[in-house]
Amino acid sequence: MVGVADALGEVSSTRRLGAIDELRGIAVLAVVCSHVGLVYGLDSPLAFGLAGPALGVGVDLFFVLSGYLIWQNVAAMRAKAGGDAVAGALAFWLRRFSRVALPAWATVAAIGVLRLCSGRDAGWWSDLVAGAGFYANIYWAGCWAGEAPCPDALMVSHFWSLALEAQFYALAPLLAGLGRREALCLCAFCLALGAVTPRPVGSFLWSVRPDGFLIGMALARHGALRRLPGLGLGQAVYWLVVVAIFVRFAELGFLGFGFASAAIVFGVILAARLKQGAFPFRRSGEGRAEVSSASQSRSSPTATIAS
Repeated sequence: MVGVADALGEVSSTRRLGAIDELRGIAVLAVVCSHVGLVYGLDSPLAFGLAGPALGVGVDLFFVLSGYLIWQNVAAMRAKAGGDAVAGALAFWLRRFSRVALPAWATVAAIGVLRLCSGRDAGWWSDLVAGAGFYANIYWAGCWAGEAPCPDALMVSHFWSLALEAQFYALAPLLAGLGRREALCLCAFCLALGAVTPRPVGSFLWSVRPDGFLIGMALARHGALRRLPGLGLGQAVYWLVVVAIFVRFAELGFLGFGFASAAIVFGVILAARLKQGAFPFRRSGEGRAEVSSASQSRSSPTATIAS
C-alpha cells in the first residue's frame, strides 16, 4: 500500500491546465443552455432558439476531456508507484472514489430525504439505486425505450453521464496500459463501428458511448499533433455550435456517425487549444511551459495534470 500512498501524493501536487478548464466551462455552459431550451423552449423565443442545436453535445466534449485527463492520471500514478500497475490502478480508483462516488452518494441521499419528507410514494427508490449504483445510463435507456417503468425522469436521470464516467473509470487502468499502436487501433475500430451503428436518442447505445473517452485517451497517448495550428477560445465555441447543429440533423437517422464525428472534432479542438496555450489564470510564460510538459506526457506523465 506504500506505492498507492505515494501515487496519491504525487497527483495531489500536480497543477491544472487553464485550457482544460476553459473547455470544461464551455461544455457546462452548452449543456445548461440545452436544458434551458428543453424546459422553457415553448415559453421564450431565446429558449426556443437554444433548443435548436443539440447543445447537449457539451457532454461529449466533457467525455473527450475526461479521457485525456484520466489517461494522464493513471500514467502519473503508475509512474509514481514505481511502475507497479496494480498499485497505480488502486490509487487511481481510490482517488475517483473520494472525488466522485462520495459526493454522488451524498447527493442521492439528500434527494432521497427530500422525497421522503414530501410524502410521495416509494416507487422512485429504483431511480435512486440506479444513480447511486452508477448504472443510471443503462437504467434510463431501458426506461426511455419503454422496456421499464419511469417513476420520475426529472429526479436522477441526469446521473446517466456520471454513470458512464464511472464505468469508464473502472476500465481506464486497463486501457491506459495499451501501447500507442494498440490504443490508436482500438480507438479507430470503436469509432468506425459506432459511426455505422444506429444510436437513436434515449436508446442503450445512445447512453453508452465510448467515442469521446477513447479520442481523449488516444490524444493523451499519442502526444502533441505538431502540424495542428492553435485555436482561439472563440473559434472553439464556434466549432462546438457547428457540431451541435450537425448532431441535431444526425438525429434524423445517422446519430452514430454524428457522435463519432463530434468526438473527433472535439479531440481536434482540445489538441489545438493545448497547442495555443490558453492560461487565463496564470502568466503566459508559465502556461506555455505547462503545455510543453503536457505535450510530453508519454515520456514524463507525472508532469501533467490531474482531473
